[in-house]
Amino acid sequence: MSESNAALFLEKYREMEYCIRSKYHLDHFASAVAFLEKHAEFTEIEEDLKYCREVRNLLTHKPQVHKQYCVEPSYEMIELIEHVIETLEKPPVIMDIAVPVSKILYKDYSSNFIDTLKEMNERSFGNVPILQDGIVQGVLSEKAIVNFIVQEDQFHLSKELTLNDIKNYLSLENDRKEYYRFVKKDSLISEVSELFHDGINKGARIGMVFITKNGRKEEKLLGIVTAWDLAARKEK
Repeated sequence: MSESNAALFLEKYREMEYCIRSKYHLDHFASAVAFLEKHAEFTEIEEDLKYCREVRNLLTHKPQVHKQYCVEPSYEMIELIEHVIETLEKPPVIMDIAVPVSKILYKDYSSNFIDTLKEMNERSFGNVPILQDGIVQGVLSEKAIVNFIVQEDQFHLSKELTLNDIKNYLSLENDRKEYYRFVKKDSLISEVSELFHDGINKGARIGMVFITKNGRKEEKLLGIVTAWDLAARKEK
């Protein structure tokens, strides 16, 4: 049995503990890894961290036999710890997973309504930002479309209809059960994820998160993130 993997595992584990204590200002007596297991950013690897903690305890508290450790951690366990250390030292920010503005479907108020609907359908988009000079002015959403058609009794749509004609339905504050948030470009992914969870807990849904330099709505749009983007990241 190779000692190198076990020794490297213990070395990386101590480094991880140090990073956790430093980042979250934990005292020396607190179980750093047990704390991290319950942290929102790491709950998806909670069981893996718990397993690493049990292996570490076994390697630390059980004596070696003929100068060999009782178990040998896998390379995957060491890579997991290295990933945690990297995440703690350089947390991923929202722009790392955002769809940049150059790749999103957006319109302005002069855009034709029916043509935009067709494009939304072809590309399976539920929300289309309305931009003017790169700044978000509103959103054409599935909910906004239904509200306009039903409330205005517009079941026979004119081919000349533009988004400006339904402007009142495209406001960012138009629907209390579906809303939009602005965040700064260096917001942590974990912080944005919490926004979506908070919305669900309040009985509302965030349709889209807009990213600007300082998180202000009067700034130019840099990118967008939806719940699908966060879900896709977790599946990787």
